[in-house]
Amino acid sequence: MKIRRFTAPDVRQAIRQVREAMGADAVILSNRSVGEGVEIVAATDYEDTTPKQVLNSQRRDGAEPLPEKRTSFADQRGGSQEPILLEMHQEMKNLRNLVETQLSDLAWGEIGRRNPSKAQLLRRLMGLDLASDLCQQLAAQVNNEGAPHQIWQQALKGLTDLIPIANDDILSDGGIIALVGPTGVGKTTSVAKLAARFALCHGLHSVALVTTDCFRIGAQEQLHTYGRILGIPVKVARDQQTLQETLEYLADRRLVLIDTAGMSQRDMHLTEQFTMLAEGTLEIRNYLVLSAATQFSVLDEVVRKFNRIDLAGCILTKLDEAASLGGMVSAAIRHHLPLAYVCDGQRVPEDFSPARAQNIVHLLSEYAHEQEKGLTDEVLAQTFGRGGAYAHV
Repeated sequence: MKIRRFTAPDVRQAIRQVREAMGADAVILSNRSVGEGVEIVAATDYEDTTPKQVLNSQRRDGAEPLPEKRTSFADQRGGSQEPILLEMHQEMKNLRNLVETQLSDLAWGEIGRRNPSKAQLLRRLMGLDLASDLCQQLAAQVNNEGAPHQIWQQALKGLTDLIPIANDDILSDGGIIALVGPTGVGKTTSVAKLAARFALCHGLHSVALVTTDCFRIGAQEQLHTYGRILGIPVKVARDQQTLQETLEYLADRRLVLIDTAGMSQRDMHLTEQFTMLAEGTLEIRNYLVLSAATQFSVLDEVVRKFNRIDLAGCILTKLDEAASLGGMVSAAIRHHLPLAYVCDGQRVPEDFSPARAQNIVHLLSEYAHEQEKGLTDEVLAQTFGRGGAYAHV
């Protein structure tokens, strides 16, 4: 039996060396990680004495011997070696994560030493629960040479300027307005608030309600209840043709509010709802209703999916239930989604007001203290110290 040791930067190169030097019949005896990369011990003319002794014993007893099976190098690659390679791959990934963590800690420490004002600003911006890329964008725009409170005010002003605000005003302009969004975000309540506000300003005969929600039990009854209380007619549209006929019938109304069925961003019927609102001769302005109590990752996905239709703006609900507004603000800025109105309670029509960037930033600052308590140096290092130049394993 001939045994040789091979060292290479990775497993593939080591196996290639084995094949070139010892042929396809070589057998892998062992492998391990070394300083130079990977070490593989291979052998040729390999025989296991125990199976041979069994074979000789069978021949002495007159039994028909079992066919001898020789483990080739190809079998080692496709069979017994696969778990070993997977284990090595996992170990290399773990090592990579360890190195990245250490480099992140070093990079974050370097930021703190070279520019402590910037490090402190990033910490406070993360305390607003903003997305990390938005924090870095704001920190890059700020002059870090001033006093801490001046730097902070510059960052808040920059954030205020970035928040998109809708220019149109439903309560004064009217039109055909559809509220879309996921289930349970407060679309029906928002419809009632808009209708009540508009009726107070322009009269009961200037507004009407339409529901396309034929899925949820009790959905139509809730809107009919609001309609009876406000003295406003409520119509039901089950498909695109019925919706078009209903809107033509209500053409004399200055404001027609459409309450759509709440659907998940992953619902297969979402395309049907978009088609229903997009087709037709009458212009419908769509507003996405979102809950401020939703996590940023979910908000980001929802906005991306509902952006498939033309969105005139966003109505932000449940401000009174949210622990932070950073996720909503980050999603609005990332997707250039104008904020139109905010709702901070269930009262109709009191808890409803136009969105103002200054007010939203003020609320963000109020929530910041509790968020900042959970920010450790380890969290900040992983967020801002991690570079993008690491090799993929």
